[in-house]
Amino acid sequence: MRILGKVVLAAVLCLVLPFAAMHALAQSPTSSISGIVKDPSGAIVPGVNIGIRNIETKFALSMQSNENGGFSFPGLPLGTYEVTAEVAGFEKFVQRPVVLTLNPAVVPVRLSLTGSPVSVTADVPSSNSVNSQGSVVYQGLQVENLPIQNLGTLGAGPNDIYAIALGNTGVIQLNQGDTTGPTGLETPGNGKGIRSGGTSGDGQSLNEPTSAGKLMPMNNPDVVGQVQIITNQFAAENGGVSGVIVSVVTKSGTDSFHGSTFWYHNSNSFNSMNNLDKAGGLRSAPLRIENQIGGTVGGPIGPIGRSNTFFFVSGQRWTDRYRSSGTTISSAPTAAGRELLQTFGGTRATTQALLNNLPAAQGAKTADIGYCYNPAPWTGPGAPPAATPDPNNPGQFLCSLAGFTPVSVP
Repeated sequence: MRILGKVVLAAVLCLVLPFAAMHALAQSPTSSISGIVKDPSGAIVPGVNIGIRNIETKFALSMQSNENGGFSFPGLPLGTYEVTAEVAGFEKFVQRPVVLTLNPAVVPVRLSLTGSPVSVTADVPSSNSVNSQGSVVYQGLQVENLPIQNLGTLGAGPNDIYAIALGNTGVIQLNQGDTTGPTGLETPGNGKGIRSGGTSGDGQSLNEPTSAGKLMPMNNPDVVGQVQIITNQFAAENGGVSGVIVSVVTKSGTDSFHGSTFWYHNSNSFNSMNNLDKAGGLRSAPLRIENQIGGTVGGPIGPIGRSNTFFFVSGQRWTDRYRSSGTTISSAPTAAGRELLQTFGGTRATTQALLNNLPAAQGAKTADIGYCYNPAPWTGPGAPPAATPDPNNPGQFLCSLAGFTPVSVP
């Protein structure tokens, strides 16, 4: 049996400066709105006044369509927009809501003659028609409703946001039967191995620099605005990987106050025994008390409707106390081994727990273990022993270690 206690505290503070976002493209996730203006006959219309406005923050920009009738607003903060088009001789064109995701939005503007106003209330398709990058985008509400509850202590805990990637074609777990890498969930793809993928949060790399996996967990769905899964044909800004990129964008404050709370609870009252519990003689599921409690709040800093600065805060606490049945212990330190452990590692909590709960081995020593390498990783002083061909057994090697009898191994 073992008891484990965990406490996870997370807090995110986001200050959104919409008018400064255009000058910080490399520091925050952005996208673009573009399109071509045409008249009722399908001919392009240059010189049309095009305007965009973020419905949630009131951030607005304008420009005129070029000689080819085209317009483009790059580097826009993600959010919900309204697109308008005005020119003499035609009715005003209005389309809303245009939900801007990490996939660029293309808004076709079709003007109408005076007396026939055009107001489009449908959203534009979220598929990417601007470049060849293959990706899918999940909105915040989709993330909250997707079944990502089952990783438990194997990954970032309940609601591991990056587990969403496993629901996409071509994305697999680390290896068959594995669910996590050294620092959490690994999501290789395109036939690649570990360290082939990438993760990011709000435009910043979250890759662990020394081993596979993400650098930090994210398991609060209420903080997520969008999740983009990129599987192939990576754009230039997403280079450096050959597998799968999981990009998470957190929510930002808006021109009105909003918030949320949640409570995820799991206990032994809801669980059944597994085979190890039954083999251990338990009559009911072992102790499990897990709670994940959190919330968010966001809004303007200043008067509503007149503020250009917004905030968004998220807080979370995760505790998990449980007992569980372990596997059979096949070996244990002898009394002499326990003395060594006490001398060199007795101050460590894990070592002390081992000494307190695991009795000394009973009976005689069963074996000594040694290793040879073929070929040896290096030569010279301190090099590990190398295996040498066995002249009496072709295809096998002799491993000779000090204090051991040479043996022939394949």
